[in-house]
Amino acid sequence: MKDGSDYDFVDTVGDADEQTHSHVPQCCVVCEGKKLHSAELVARLADACSAPDHKVIVFFTTARLTQLYSELLVGLQGAQARGQAPDLAFLAKTRILEIHSRKSQSHRTKVADAFRDATGGCCLFTSDVSARGMDYPDVTRVVQFGAPADAAQYVHRLGRTARAGKEGSGCLLLSDFEAYFLEDKAIKALPIAMQRPLVAGDATGAVLGRVDAALMGAARALPPETCGAAYQAWLGFYNSSLRRLRWDLCRNQIFNPTSMCAYANVSTRGFLPCFENSLRAIDSSKNQPNRLRFDRARDFSSLAPTSQLTG
Repeated sequence: MKDGSDYDFVDTVGDADEQTHSHVPQCCVVCEGKKLHSAELVARLADACSAPDHKVIVFFTTARLTQLYSELLVGLQGAQARGQAPDLAFLAKTRILEIHSRKSQSHRTKVADAFRDATGGCCLFTSDVSARGMDYPDVTRVVQFGAPADAAQYVHRLGRTARAGKEGSGCLLLSDFEAYFLEDKAIKALPIAMQRPLVAGDATGAVLGRVDAALMGAARALPPETCGAAYQAWLGFYNSSLRRLRWDLCRNQIFNPTSMCAYANVSTRGFLPCFENSLRAIDSSKNQPNRLRFDRARDFSSLAPTSQLTG
């Protein structure tokens, strides 16, 4: 196309939605520690789902992590129904939906229609298949779990809420090693308020302890294949961000993916109690890249503090 003389420009966004990122309330929480991250997600969901008409979208970095946390929350729903998770009462009135590229097209269409037609009491766990071109009315909050690929992806995800003059809000949950994302100039220009983790406000640690125990119990019931696939997806996603994470500069190593694997092992021990089963599932996979294999004999508990790796 040499010029636009023979074409009409069609605006599929509209002025009201185009500037969502500049006016919608946004917050960011940076979590330190492997257990705190998952527990904070549950705490933020409890807050987002407190209103009877809640309609929440949670974006994850990969399809397999979307699957993992969807199955984890469904497991927590079962525990709550059995009276084993008294702090998670919101799950009794929230339907968990799962959509990502690993699902069939018919499943995705069915779930998308169900979430679109829902009038409240619903939470959609999704990968970026829902970030663009999907019109879900009345979304009350968008939660982004993990660092988006870039500022544009953050904005597109956030644009699923506060549409057509409706109210909405956004929350970004980062691990401490993902704090580099906040240094992006486009992100710095947005009205993002930094907040402390909600679970950190529990002075006695009792609530965090109970939520963590419920998470551990639900995770133990997950299929090893789900955990193993999530681990591999974690490696694949962060492998593309080694230089931004500066893991390739760890302890005078110019480029060493084992530092990434070290973090993967530490992180998965936090949210996958069935870690050894996950390792066995990965060991049996023919698709595991040799250069990303981990040393099971190495003790990663003495890994250098994150500040030394990302500073």
